[in-house]
Amino acid sequence: MLGKVVGSGVLDTPPSVQLSECRNIVEKHIAAINAHYAHVEIHKYVIMPNHIHMLIFVEDRYYVK
Repeated sequence: MLGKVVGSGVLDTPPSVQLSECRNIVEKHIAAINAHYAHVEIHKYVIMPNHIHMLIFVEDRYYVK
């Protein structure tokens, strides 16, 4: 849904990922997470053809030292 792998893997056409238009929607919503939730931060993310990897930092607002 997010993309597909294209290329045969032969020397002249190495495989690569071709992402779909859904990628733009996903990126827009990932960027909005930081704006909507002050205690959540997306450190890094990568959109794969059929899933997403994200490193998310959630601040513990209830932890008292």
